[in-house]
Amino acid sequence: MSWPGWQIAGPGTGRERQDTHLTGYRAMRCPTLAELPPPPPGKTGWPWTEESPRLPGTMPDGSTWPCVSIVTPSYNQVGFIEETLRSVLLQGYPNLDYGIVDGGSADGSVEIIRKYQPWLAHWVSQPDRGQSHAINKGWSRSHGRILAWLNSDDTYQPGAVSIAVGHLLSHPSAGMVYADGNFMNPQSQITGYVQSGPLNLAQLLSRERPIPQPTAFIWRHAVECAGFLDLQLHYTMDYDLWIRIARYFELYYIPTTLANIRIWNETKMVSQSDKWLAETLRILGHAFGQVDLRDDTHFIQALAYGRLYWSGGLAAYARGNTGLGQEYCRLALEQPCWVEADVHRLLNPLLYREKSIGEGDRQRFIRQVLEDLPQSARKAHHLDRLVWREYYTSRVAIAHRRKDRAGVVRSFWMLLLHEPSAIINRGVMSVLLENLVGGTCVRKARNTARAMRARLHARRARGRVCV
Repeated sequence: MSWPGWQIAGPGTGRERQDTHLTGYRAMRCPTLAELPPPPPGKTGWPWTEESPRLPGTMPDGSTWPCVSIVTPSYNQVGFIEETLRSVLLQGYPNLDYGIVDGGSADGSVEIIRKYQPWLAHWVSQPDRGQSHAINKGWSRSHGRILAWLNSDDTYQPGAVSIAVGHLLSHPSAGMVYADGNFMNPQSQITGYVQSGPLNLAQLLSRERPIPQPTAFIWRHAVECAGFLDLQLHYTMDYDLWIRIARYFELYYIPTTLANIRIWNETKMVSQSDKWLAETLRILGHAFGQVDLRDDTHFIQALAYGRLYWSGGLAAYARGNTGLGQEYCRLALEQPCWVEADVHRLLNPLLYREKSIGEGDRQRFIRQVLEDLPQSARKAHHLDRLVWREYYTSRVAIAHRRKDRAGVVRSFWMLLLHEPSAIINRGVMSVLLENLVGGTCVRKARNTARAMRARLHARRARGRVCV
């Protein structure tokens, strides 16, 4: 088959190769650290000077490991693409099909790709119709039984491919596996954590929790059944694919961290969040028009739209677009069952926004959001009381973690002003006492109380036995 513009790896590159089930196609093992070009000066750690443990050449029963096809779509990512490439190539997996689909970069990315060409199954650099088109093009060129894609500013954790393949083989009814992920900044420093969890179709639609895209590994037959990525989607193509796969297959969650997701100002999720929300609305509208969740359909629909509009509204407020933020938050609060069932998800974005936001700005942001909400909604759901109770409770905990005794006391008194019943909150009172009299005294008092309760229970038990 002819692929105009594609660079296909040829013989004589020094790689060990394996034939697959497709005639004329040859996959490769992952190279060792010593085989790859040396890292740039000053780069150390994973994936620069460290590599993943290597799997044996065959599975325990002597059969060949399933071929894993990974595609990296890229466009002008010269600052990140080499780290991405190395995090794939150093996975230590024996049967890898790795391809790069570059959109015609002019920033030096192509020179980096050429440097690693001996370990790539294929690559191309030519204009395309966006990320979805690039990934589909790469998957169509690939031959693996397992498919994945890794964006050119993200990275895998060591051993991610081996872990994912092992769970796919252990759970044959699953169409895909996924896991948790880290957030990292442009300097590759871990700045946060995105936790997923077990999900079914209903939970996906209700946006119960996210699936970090780089952690997903999918059986090819599941993609062929559900359909490849929608070329009309440029921001939420992964969410759309998860929903379509979940209609036919189980989704299996691996409770570990498999990938690192880079968040920076030019990330599409950050720079164009309005378009992201518009695409998600389109996906939900199409999905709810096709699926039947029986008696739960309306409730799940309310959860989905409530969560989506609320997160979109807070994002608009944070960008300074007060009018749009007010409109989205109003739409969210029109779903009362969502507010009642999910109040903590409603509150958390207000309380735990970016760490770089100062407390004064954070409080002003919260007041602005509350003031702009309809009075009827605020009173019906006691939003003011809930928000400030949770806010000052969180400040007590944060000050305690920072060993800021004055901050603990100050936040506690503010909490009492807004919620007098906090005086009987054992967790808050325990933190307060530990900061006032010292952790040793509190632990001794706690242990004494436990011992007294244990003696009381033993005495009562003896009394029952005697009777």
